[in-house]
Amino acid sequence: MGAIISAKGIRCVQKMRGGAQAHLIEADDGYTYVVKFLNNPQGHRILTNEFIASQLMQAMALSTPVIALITLPDRPLDGAALHANGRNEPAAAGVHFGSRRPGPLATCTVYDFLPDAILPEVLNREEFLGALVFDKWLSNADSRQAIFYKAHITGSGVECDGLAHWVTQFIDNGLQFQGEDWCFRDSPVQGLYGRASVYADAGTLHQFDRWFEALFALKRELIQDIIESLPVAWVVGERSQLAKTMKVLFSRREGIPGRIAESLLYLELQKHKRAFGGAQPFCRLTTLSRPKNPDYR
Repeated sequence: MGAIISAKGIRCVQKMRGGAQAHLIEADDGYTYVVKFLNNPQGHRILTNEFIASQLMQAMALSTPVIALITLPDRPLDGAALHANGRNEPAAAGVHFGSRRPGPLATCTVYDFLPDAILPEVLNREEFLGALVFDKWLSNADSRQAIFYKAHITGSGVECDGLAHWVTQFIDNGLQFQGEDWCFRDSPVQGLYGRASVYADAGTLHQFDRWFEALFALKRELIQDIIESLPVAWVVGERSQLAKTMKVLFSRREGIPGRIAESLLYLELQKHKRAFGGAQPFCRLTTLSRPKNPDYR
């Protein structure tokens, strides 16, 4: 776990969509961040969820924005206001959660949707499988959210051709742990990305092996380090409940391959329904059985 960036918010660029009413904030480190405020309408635990999930995503080698603790001054920034209970209120002073926006505002366009025809061009689209493993583990109450932009890839691979390629980053983890509830519920639909085409090549659990291995490689100490680095103001009087939630989280890993199998079956059934005009398929699906490997029980 690396050091967490801290920066001061100096200008509100714009308000973002979404229930948490995040704002795009320019910080004094030269970057812009999508900032969720401690007094956001979805509740203060959303920040803790984002903080924990972002670092666990990084540990699993999933593409996700750099995060930062963004401090806002006592004097509210112009435009940084929340609307709740029929009235506006300024973003609270103090420390908030920031997710860095890719690239400069003037030259890097960021999209929250790509049509199916372009999704196959996304260089790291295979990470959608890893994101599904991740969302099953943390019990994401939301569908998987992602952003897309074009970037020049560095290194020695065939994709390092000097051209800009579509890439994705996974964002918006505020509803992990079922949001404010800090508990775990499971369903086949939970955590799926809205465009099923990203799972088109995932017919069996073995195609998730890379991500199961990354999940089982995580150490309990990492979770403890993340909890200890949380801003104190975010978890006042709640550390005991958070510790219990994290204990359950660590023990959930063994059941995740089964949850993935359920989602694959759901996706296959949905595909057959579309093919047969909504009729229930009569064929028995045999490719989605759980593996015999005891590590994936």
